[in-house]
Amino acid sequence: MPPTRKKSKAKSSSKHIKIILGLVAISIFIIGAVAIKSPRFRRNLERKYHLAIEYWGLSNSQESIQKQQIKPKQSNYPYQISRVFEMYPDYYFGIDISHYQGVINWKKIGQFDNKKPISFIIFRASMSQNIDKHYKRNNAQCRKKGIKMGAYHFFSNHISPEKQAQIFIAHAQLKPGDLRPILDVEKSSVRYSHKNLQKNVRKILDILEVHYRVKPIIYSGDNFFNEHLKSEVFLDYPLWIANYNLVDHPSISEWSIWQFSETAKIEGVNTKVDFNVINNEKSSFESLTLH
Repeated sequence: MPPTRKKSKAKSSSKHIKIILGLVAISIFIIGAVAIKSPRFRRNLERKYHLAIEYWGLSNSQESIQKQQIKPKQSNYPYQISRVFEMYPDYYFGIDISHYQGVINWKKIGQFDNKKPISFIIFRASMSQNIDKHYKRNNAQCRKKGIKMGAYHFFSNHISPEKQAQIFIAHAQLKPGDLRPILDVEKSSVRYSHKNLQKNVRKILDILEVHYRVKPIIYSGDNFFNEHLKSEVFLDYPLWIANYNLVDHPSISEWSIWQFSETAKIEGVNTKVDFNVINNEKSSFESLTLH
């Protein structure tokens, strides 16, 4: 009799396990069915799928052919770049350039590969206490092409804010109709505290604002801004935020310009360039210019 009871208990336990596993399977099926019906779930799944395809380089596979179907016509851009163009069809797109891009063939500059016009170009005018050697030529050629232009200064916390502001103002030579002056803040230093960085950034912004009579634009990376600059003081400025991840927009909702790629290509430039889009819902194009 005792052995029989053990077998009976074993059978009962096995039966309960099967019932539990069955209920778990049914629950997973129901949750999956509901999730698949969610547009947000499908979009996220689709992004991860295409990002994986690009990462593993399956360019000649059936997956790559399927990916091409979601791209804008006549575009050879990677998935993320193409989808940003598709998400913001009525927004203004532009590029930014420094001496790293070398000599530009301005005869070929004018539109992206998908035939969308380049609405603006932002040039580095100066960095720390130095000037960009190609800025004057690029500035002049851009004006001849009739493309809206802007200029930025790459900030260094090792040089006085006053000196950096003077160098930028003298070299940038901004005019009415140009984009507001831009301060590029993307590096900190172990030599100086967090508060010291903020103090000096605020100081150069104040100098530029007094000179141009308008708040400058702050450029920074999404993570860097959140870690070093995110406060009511700096959120009050137009923000140009860099984030190259597979996202719909930067994490900072107050962005006015989004730099969404640093590896793009256009005719007329032999190296990779940054692609940017202006947030029409946050800032009109004209509101970001000098008057």
